[in-house]
Amino acid sequence: MSYRFSLPERLLRRPQGVWARRALFQVHLWSGIAAGIYLIVISVTGSVLVFRVELHKMFSRPQVTVSVTGERLTDDQLKTTATRAFPTYTVTNVWPAKRPEQAVEIWLSRDAGGRAVHRLFDPYTGKDLGPPDPAMVRFIVWLASLHDDLLNGEKGRRVNGIGAILFTILCLTGLVIWWPGVSNWRRSLTIDLRSNWKLF
Repeated sequence: MSYRFSLPERLLRRPQGVWARRALFQVHLWSGIAAGIYLIVISVTGSVLVFRVELHKMFSRPQVTVSVTGERLTDDQLKTTATRAFPTYTVTNVWPAKRPEQAVEIWLSRDAGGRAVHRLFDPYTGKDLGPPDPAMVRFIVWLASLHDDLLNGEKGRRVNGIGAILFTILCLTGLVIWWPGVSNWRRSLTIDLRSNWKLF
């Protein structure tokens, strides 16, 4: 009477003919398709953000200064000026200048979770001096948000967690699919350039 190997033993010794291995291949295939775009986005943005400090220094705007003329506007007057310039926004923060010639930073937002605007204003004339950072720096900040939370806050971080789980499944199922058996695993770690490539 021949001995019948259990499923774990067959996976360990002769995995090529095990149905569970073929089933895992399907899991590996469809998980890879689902995670492919996600992994590309995370990889590309992460590669750029490795150099975020250098890029920020390269593209940062020099500190904006203003001419000291007359009396400074009060915070309420600056809020009114900013709201007039952005009528659909609400002022959320006013960062006063530390020096007389320094511009004032004002943050505005559409609503609690809406798009924010960060602008510089002349504290003497109320003139809008534009954003404190150039477009490239804002783009780097956008990339950081895309990488960290997919531009969607807490929900995006949950999706990142799901993506990490999918990637783990890919690694584990890929290892099972690759496993050639106890007697062949050493040979499978070497590359024979003379042999033909074979599909799974």
